[in-house]
Amino acid sequence: MNSPLLAFEYRSRLVEVPTRRDMMRLMKQVRKWTLDTGVVVNVNIDGCDIHEHIEGPEDAVLATVARLICDPRHASFHILRCERISHYSLTSWSFRFDSCVTEIPLDLDDGRTGFGTVVPLRR
Repeated sequence: MNSPLLAFEYRSRLVEVPTRRDMMRLMKQVRKWTLDTGVVVNVNIDGCDIHEHIEGPEDAVLATVARLICDPRHASFHILRCERISHYSLTSWSFRFDSCVTEIPLDLDDGRTGFGTVVPLRR
């Protein structure tokens, strides 16, 4: 039986501002994770503030949420939405943060490559 779809949205405040290297590593992890699990995410990071919307198979989303909530890099974690959905509202993954080039080559650990489109936040 297929896992039902779940939408989960949260806001968080990080303990410290991530470095550019941290952001690149995180973006690669998010991209690989979406390809491996069927989960789709929209991540927005501005300094220490994160807003993330996650959709996908309930078991994969809940496993991810369990890791996020326990992650010591988060100083605070506020759940905005957690509900079953009948279909995806997100059509592809996106990752936005406050400063970066617009396209970054992704060399994933399993040998796959691709590009992640990164749109700087406008202030």
